[in-house]
Amino acid sequence: MLQWTRAGRRRVGRKVALTSVTVQRMIGVDAPASGVLFDDMLLNCHAVVPLTQLNQARAEAEVALVLKAALPQSRPTYIDVLGAIDYALPAIEIVDSRIRGWDVGAFDFIADNAAACLVVLGDTPFDIRRHDLTRIDMSMTVDGEAGTTGSGAECMGSPLRALHWLAMDLARRGDPLQAGEVIMAGALGAVVQIARSCRVDARIGLFAPVGVTFS
Repeated sequence: MLQWTRAGRRRVGRKVALTSVTVQRMIGVDAPASGVLFDDMLLNCHAVVPLTQLNQARAEAEVALVLKAALPQSRPTYIDVLGAIDYALPAIEIVDSRIRGWDVGAFDFIADNAAACLVVLGDTPFDIRRHDLTRIDMSMTVDGEAGTTGSGAECMGSPLRALHWLAMDLARRGDPLQAGEVIMAGALGAVVQIARSCRVDARIGLFAPVGVTFS
């Protein structure tokens, strides 16, 4: 990561990856992983992404959590995490890999910043205290046709539990979460593969949809 910050990229958040036990087994690990989000990764809702910028992209519907306060430097509690959240946004993460066929092992995945590529953020914030993120439903469509479905429960039981795991893991490593960071909490269901020009939309709960066009 140091070489990227030296090149002028600014860290604006983190991502939780491998929140599914099935995917963990495919990679060869027994725990989630995390990556870093940089300022040049964040896109507005309904962005257009050229396919020439991508290798083997996949899209995931997620909840993005924006922090208003830093987390404690040692053993942050679940209550600490809840209190640090400012608001949430529906989001789509575009993950990518340079390794052919996504034949990725644990070392490759971590070295490649947990496959972080781009993040499309919705434009309608919502208060997590008024919604049960465990029970929210997710659906993704490709050019209006059914893609994948899922729920908050598929993300480590809840996106909030994923954030708590991240907060504890980073505190243990001496790099605690800071105010203002955007946290991609992990996939709410299966990914959609992007192999051609298309439009991908995600609807999470009753919140306004978020979408991205690949051209």
